[in-house]
Amino acid sequence: MRKGGIVVLTATAMVASAHVAFAQTGLYPTGITPPELTAPEKVSVLQRPRPDYSPVGGRIGDFFFFPSAEAEGYWDSNVFYAPHAKSDFYTSLRPNLTVDSDWGTNQLNFLANAEVRRFATQVSENQTNYQLASNGRLDILHGEYLDGGLSFQNEHEERYAPSSVPTQLHPTEYQDSGGQLKFVRERGVLGLQMNGKVDYYSYNNVFTTSGTQIRESDRNRIEIAGGPKVTYEIVPDYHAFIAAAGNDRIYQSTFDSNGLKRSSHGGEVDIGTDVLITQLISGEIFVGYMQQNYDDSRLPTIHSPGFGGSLLWNVRPSTSIRANASRTIQEVDLFGTTAAGTVTSALQSAVGVEIEQEVLHNITATVGGSLTSDDFQGTSRTDNIYEADAGLTYLLNRMWSAGLDFTYQNRTSNTSGVGFSRALIGAKVRLQY
Repeated sequence: MRKGGIVVLTATAMVASAHVAFAQTGLYPTGITPPELTAPEKVSVLQRPRPDYSPVGGRIGDFFFFPSAEAEGYWDSNVFYAPHAKSDFYTSLRPNLTVDSDWGTNQLNFLANAEVRRFATQVSENQTNYQLASNGRLDILHGEYLDGGLSFQNEHEERYAPSSVPTQLHPTEYQDSGGQLKFVRERGVLGLQMNGKVDYYSYNNVFTTSGTQIRESDRNRIEIAGGPKVTYEIVPDYHAFIAAAGNDRIYQSTFDSNGLKRSSHGGEVDIGTDVLITQLISGEIFVGYMQQNYDDSRLPTIHSPGFGGSLLWNVRPSTSIRANASRTIQEVDLFGTTAAGTVTSALQSAVGVEIEQEVLHNITATVGGSLTSDDFQGTSRTDNIYEADAGLTYLLNRMWSAGLDFTYQNRTSNTSGVGFSRALIGAKVRLQY
């Protein structure tokens, strides 16, 4: 069944695959936005169009292209996210290119971006990350379409990741190749979505200061997920829904270096609704139940109530408040405890709030905070990460903008030696066409 699932979902994902890769990174091509964002009450201050400062772009046939680049300079008070901090200064260059189709029906979009990060003294933390992605929509009938995309990204794990070893020479590098396909039918008050997603994660091995190799390749895996979602339109543009999703997490090695079978399968069922408390407060909330079962009997089964949602409150035309919450089951490796090598998952709960303020038509400010709690399964360890951030953006004209950013992070844990505090202060300049 698992092999069959791989074949079917891989084939469908190669045809087309959806918004998720872009949604997770905040890198949507300008031509595709979720249909619900077109409702004015669902658009926040930062999402609001500003025609006087929008990029001009260029045109080649039926496609518009939008190049941009961002240069950043940051002071990091705790480069290694360690109890005993080492600070450093780094610069980043972020080139980006978005290409969007200009067709009457159907859509096809492309995205390429990168980040080149270089430190002044802690050169072991230098990184080059990049992403290539494409998504699109195929209109079948009125109210029926296929939506999908493909993506590839090369990334580095942050030093505070549970799998990170304090003595490793470099941050762990990994690649994520993925695709998603979604069928949507929205005709009448009943709607149907069928979702399928596949990702392949590949990790590069790393070495410690003593020359010992850490087999990160034990984490190489395919993750397959999908299921139906049925919606009912309560009032125009607002729906109640019930959704079910199953997943298979299939590790490349049947046994890892600790002799554990880490593959697993699970599922989640949710019921929820769009909410419209007033014309100024809107969002989506849901509750449900989720479970993950591991092939190795030594690894505990995870089962928990699930929940999630987001709310947007447009307090006034110049002020928006966003709130979100979620609970998910995350794949992890936990090092540095007596349970090293036996923990493969964590129950992660997160909440966050952000305020968006339009100071002037071309000056925006944000301030926010979040709490993320990780309950590692198979051990008593629990981590809490608190984060606060603030930012200011000044739009000079269609081509140039500048900004200031501040972030503070703090991790507390019932396990000694893993807590840290970190401040990040920086400025950035953006050029777009």
